[in-house]
Amino acid sequence: MFLDQAAIDYISPVYQMLNENDSFSIFCNATGNPLPTIKWLKMGKVVHVGERMTVPRAQLKNNGTYTCLASNGIGVSPTAFVEVIVNGEFSMF
Repeated sequence: MFLDQAAIDYISPVYQMLNENDSFSIFCNATGNPLPTIKWLKMGKVVHVGERMTVPRAQLKNNGTYTCLASNGIGVSPTAFVEVIVNGEFSMF
């Protein structure tokens, strides 16, 4: 049986700027044998498991760097990063 360390092939987008209440998705694809598990982390905590993470209504708390972690138990687990910026609604009152 041929075993292959996980590798991240594609991450999209690398940077995303949006407004509060907009929806957004981030995507990470990885290869390896066995097939890697994809986890999305924010500030070191798992926030989603799976290739695509979708947030239907962005809030200011969604600002930050998201890490895609691909692991299959072989070697070092690779990571890639997405920066999400959520602009709050402007109010003069």
